[in-house]
Amino acid sequence: MTMPTHKLPYFGEIDFDEAKDHYLANCEIDDRKINLHLFLKDNPLSTKRLDAVTNILNHLEELNKQNKNYIRADFNNEGEALGHVQFYMEELEDELEQFVDTNKSEIPQLQLLNKLQLKVIFIQCEDDFEATFDYALYFDGKASNQVLGVKLNADKSLKRISWES
Repeated sequence: MTMPTHKLPYFGEIDFDEAKDHYLANCEIDDRKINLHLFLKDNPLSTKRLDAVTNILNHLEELNKQNKNYIRADFNNEGEALGHVQFYMEELEDELEQFVDTNKSEIPQLQLLNKLQLKVIFIQCEDDFEATFDYALYFDGKASNQVLGVKLNADKSLKRISWES
């Protein structure tokens, strides 16, 4: 069963009989403007996929918090998050003290990890549904080109975390 027209949070009315491949909208999370990208390949979109998209869009704030916990766990398990932070520890070497307080009891890697901010969200309704929340470090107001992508399944569970450029 498909729905020819449906109103999605942030995106408004979408006519799925004449759907585009890509939609762009904005939201605000943690007082930051975040771009939302919606990619539609399946035409018509199933009701199940539409419900998954709506469910993700209705819970962006809490998913952001959940994702930060996933990132912290990945860091603690020496996964992609640790590699990402170590990369920037080496890149920043001489300037590191501008971004972390070496006098704090919290290790510098963890301080840097805690500075990750949500940059952009991609929702892909293609063959394999995926919602990707990209997190970046910001230096002088500019996002780093290396990001940690937290990829979620349709049910909002963690699919994987990947380090991307």
